[in-house]
Amino acid sequence: MRFLQVIKSGALSHEAMNSEDIRIRVYGNTAVMTALTSSRAKYMNNEFTTRERTTDVFVKRDRKWLCVITHLTTLAKK
Repeated sequence: MRFLQVIKSGALSHEAMNSEDIRIRVYGNTAVMTALTSSRAKYMNNEFTTRERTTDVFVKRDRKWLCVITHLTTLAKK
């Protein structure tokens, strides 16, 4: 919830988000998506960039896919 509060307050804003190496695996009513994500953002007016391995898990309910968890692993800078 804290993350959503920070977004809603405007303290954190993303200027760009790009994903590559996207892979989706479906297991019945569950899907797992992995990607390599790069972003450029500002937190309290301080700019920063990230490069992360992203994993999202989705569950299908009432014919809609809902994201139930997201995990981000920050990659070391080159």
